[in-house]
Parts: sequence; C-alpha cells; structure tokens
Amino acid sequence: MSKIIPEVDSNTKSLVYFTKEGLKEKAGGVTWTTSGTPSIVKNGEFGGYVFQGTSNSYYISASINTGQNYTVEAWVYVNDNRNRFGIIDLGGLAIWADNYNVLYFDDGHSRLNTSVANGWHHIAACQYGLRDIRVFIDGKRVGSFGCGGHGWSNTHQIKVGCSGYGYMRDNTYIGAVRVSDSCRYPSNFDVDTVWIPQHIGLVVSKSALNFTDNNTVTKINIVGSEPADTKRRFAFKSGDKYVKLSSTGTAE
Repeated sequence: MSKIIPEVDSNTKSLVYFTKEGLKEKAGGVTWTTSGTPSIVKNGEFGGYVFQGTSNSYYISASINTGQNYTVEAWVYVNDNRNRFGIIDLGGLAIWADNYNVLYFDDGHSRLNTSVANGWHHIAACQYGLRDIRVFIDGKRVGSFGCGGHGWSNTHQIKVGCSGYGYMRDNTYIGAVRVSDSCRYPSNFDVDTVWIPQHIGLVVSKSALNFTDNNTVTKINIVGSEPADTKRRFAFKSGDKYVKLSSTGTAE
C-alpha cells in the first residue's frame, strides 16, 4: 500500500518527504537541518523513500512559527524491536514508543498511551488554541492534553526521529511530515481522505481506441467497477509513452 504525499494548501507551513538524494521540502521554505546524515532507504510498502531509524541517533529538525493552532502529522512505521524510541518532539509534547508497540504522548504533566500493530500508521497531534492538544492515530482520537499554563510559544522547535525518550531505532521509518498552522482534526477523521492509500494496477485494452471517422472527440466513456478503497485514474498511450489527457483533450 503506497501513501500519496498530500497536496499543499493555505494552512501548510512545511511539508517534507524523502528521496534517494535525501530530505526534500515540498512547501514552506522552512530550513530543516539534519543531525549527521540520516539513513534514507526505499520502502516498497510505503511506495517510495523513507527516513530509517538507526543506532546512530540521526534526526531532522526545524524551528517553525505556527501560531496557537497547529498540527504536526506523519506516516510512521512502528516495529516491535524491544527498544524504546522517540518519534517526534514538539518542544512541549513527546511522541514515542515503548518496546511493546505502545505509543505514548507525554507533555510532562500527563500521559496517554495506545497499542498499535507493526506497520505504517498515521500519527497527528493538533494544538487546539491554548486549550488542549488532541492526538490521533489512523484518524481516531486517542486522547487529549490540557495545555493551559504550560507556557508554550507560537514557535516550536520540531524534531522528527527522536524525542526526550530516545531516537528512532532500526526497522522504524518515517515517510513524510506535514506541519500546519491550523488544528486540522478537531475530531475523528477518515485518514484515507487526507493521505490516500494508492493501489497501483495497470489495465490494458486489447484493442486501441479508433477515432478515424471522428473529427472531434468530446467524451470518452469508460465503464467498469471500482474496487473498494480505490480511486481510478486512466492514462493513454501516445507513441511509446503513457500520458493523461487534459480537459481540452491534449496529452500531458
């Protein structure tokens, strides 16, 4: 199952992902720095390159002014490796996992935890004004922290790949991270509408479309059943390349 990196919108402060060459920022213009040289590997299940935890304690970090409402979210691969490891540190909230696949969210005053299975999970932490921080795993709200009086500022030193509870470990991964200046998820949400699972398949017609007798093609109807949890997209072969058609019918 691949994960599509979400589109940038007006609330996106920074969106980072990983390529063979290293860390890339899709939007925001924020300066992310690395501790050493993080290990970047290709992960077939994620569908691209990911940040791999190692024993070398590497992480990425940035100082981001989000205002009082913000969201930090990431695709994280959790693996029961018998070691506690940090995932994200917001300077006031730590997201980390123990050695039995229990994720913890700890602000130094209160703590909540929830167990997850080995594999990829969408994790989001939303600060809702100065009232509370709401935590979501795979779109489900697992708890909240009251944050009044903690003295948090609008600017957060965000670290990915570590927290006060340690660093990412071997066989743990981060796929992409988005920081927003809004509380994106005040309540439960369908994670597939945010970062959509992408099932890739290729269906080839046995015979080419024939427009010999048509001067203009105004519409093409393609009929078929769409499997659950998928969204169909169609490409057309032009010469030796597969292309998509624009609304005007030209190949892109």
